[in-house]
Amino acid sequence: MKQYCRYCGFCCYGDVAYCMNREKVLSDSYIRHINHCPDFAYTDNGDVETGKPYRPRGAYKPREHSEELEQLTFEQEISI
Repeated sequence: MKQYCRYCGFCCYGDVAYCMNREKVLSDSYIRHINHCPDFAYTDNGDVETGKPYRPRGAYKPREHSEELEQLTFEQEISI
């Protein structure tokens, strides 16, 4: 799971975001970015602003090519 301050149990949100464990005011942009805080404590309450639960993104699926592509030479490109 990726750590975001907005899903941490120590983060409170009112007029500003505040970390109770570090006793520090956090910017709105900071709580939306991934961090590596050793004190992270996930809470099931969801996002401190919206209350939405954490949903990880699905795995990346590479595109499938329907036909093989060839690189054209300069002469072939001019004739097109």
